[in-house]
Amino acid sequence: MCINEFIYAGVCLAKFASGFNTQALGSTDKKGNDYFGMFQISDDYCKKGSKKSCGASCTDLVSDNILPSATCALNIFQKEGFAYWPAWKNNCKDIDVSRFIDRCDIKPK
Repeated sequence: MCINEFIYAGVCLAKFASGFNTQALGSTDKKGNDYFGMFQISDDYCKKGSKKSCGASCTDLVSDNILPSATCALNIFQKEGFAYWPAWKNNCKDIDVSRFIDRCDIKPK
């Protein structure tokens, strides 16, 4: 997957996971995990000392500064792919996700 495809899919994920709400707090799941931020990242990834830690605190994931959330999401994607997120599997997996930013001009630096 090239960087543009990752961005397209990430925007789709953010739309369906949280409605682009950077301060979204998800419900506790059956395993007792809580979910944080725009990408709805499990506290498995933001707890200090977790083997899965993405390097961001759970508090960092509910900030208007999306860099920690995006960095954490990329880390999760590299380990587990987008299949980690039910919002992606249920809404983005089988569609042309480029439509979410078709009016944006994304150019690599």
